[in-house]
Parts: sequence; structure tokens; C-alpha cells
Amino acid sequence: MAKPKLSDFKKLLAEMTEVELRTEMLKLFNKLEQVQMFYAQDLMSKEDRTKILEECKSKIYKKFWAPSGNPRNNIKNAEIRKIITDFEKISAFPHEVVDLLLYRSEAAIDYMNDLGGMADADYNAAATAFEKALKLIVKHQLADHFKKRCNELLEKGSFDYFESDYLDAMFENDEDD
Repeated sequence: MAKPKLSDFKKLLAEMTEVELRTEMLKLFNKLEQVQMFYAQDLMSKEDRTKILEECKSKIYKKFWAPSGNPRNNIKNAEIRKIITDFEKISAFPHEVVDLLLYRSEAAIDYMNDLGGMADADYNAAATAFEKALKLIVKHQLADHFKKRCNELLEKGSFDYFESDYLDAMFENDEDD
């Protein structure tokens, strides 16, 4: 089965009446848990959304550090990626996704600094999360909100050679400030 095109979907929506659209939305909401979770984010309070975000951050933290506070021997990047992906699926707010991606990178840098290094795969996973965060920052024009945090992350020295068009776009006005 071929993946439907957005243009075809828009055409279908244009042909529906308001009542049909509402019926379709209710059908999706009742059938798909992911749709329920997405709209739950829209309907819940900022405090409730913050609690979910903090739970995800806590899960990520536990992938780097044992309950004793010691660094874990083996970072499970696939599990961290799943935490982030699951959150992305339900998050209605790009700034919260960026926050989680940056947290993932910050946790990796702290881990790396505590141990004096990390495996290339772990470093690359952190750099990929940082790059994804930068893309979202630029796409959703969130630079004012995240510029300081990204700069602090870069100053830790761990992404000092990181080259990115998104990073350039985000900091392009620094000379004017």
C-alpha cells in the first residue's frame, strides 16, 4: 500500500463538511491512543505537561547514572531514543521536544565529563540529538528561548568542533547583539 500524500489528504478534508470533519476527528480520537495522548497535551495544564516532561528527563537520567549516583557502564542509546520518540509522538509543543533533546545532550556531556570520555556511538547519539534540537529551534523560531542554553552546552567543550548550518542560522545575529 502506497503512503498517502498530504495533498490528497488536504483534498479529502476540503470535500468534507464541518459535521463530517468533527465525526472524523472523534473517530480518530476514539480509535488511536496516540491521538488521545496528543490532544491530552493540548488540553492539560502547563503543570501537567511539565510533569510528563520531567518524568522523561528522569528516565533519561537513569540511563546514564545508577541510583547510587555513579555513571553506568553501558548507555542504552536505543532506550533513550525511544523515550524521546514516544514523547515526540504525543507532544503538541515543539519547545518541549527541544527541551528534552537538549537535556539528552546535556546529560551525555555531563556523563562524558565525569568519566573523561565516552564511546563514539554514545557521543554521536548525543550530537544527533543536539542537531535535531537545533533544527527544531530554527524551524519554530525558538532561538531567543534556547540560545543561551545551546551556547552553554557548546561552551562545555564537548561539541566544540560541531559544525552546522542550523547552528550558524541560530547564532547568525550574535554580531548584532
